[in-house]
Amino acid sequence: MPEWKQWHVLGKGEFPALHDFLIEDYPKLIGKLPEKLCSLRGLRISKCPELSPETPIQLSNLKEFKVVASPKVGVLFDDAQLFTSQLQGMK
Repeated sequence: MPEWKQWHVLGKGEFPALHDFLIEDYPKLIGKLPEKLCSLRGLRISKCPELSPETPIQLSNLKEFKVVASPKVGVLFDDAQLFTSQLQGMK
């Protein structure tokens, strides 16, 4: 879907049981991702140069976070202790 531009978030909790999420090769995709990804174990974003997720992602179960050729994607932490504890279980 090379022309996909925006994820239309319909509410909270769209994918409460999603374990692995791969977003790959969407050159025009921007905006928010689903908020309630509480079961997410792996998040991989590749070749999405315009994607800058505005939505905080729950990282409690995340074990793998990989970003390739997507320079606007990042993670923000308000709490240094939370950041350290999250990194301990990740690749």
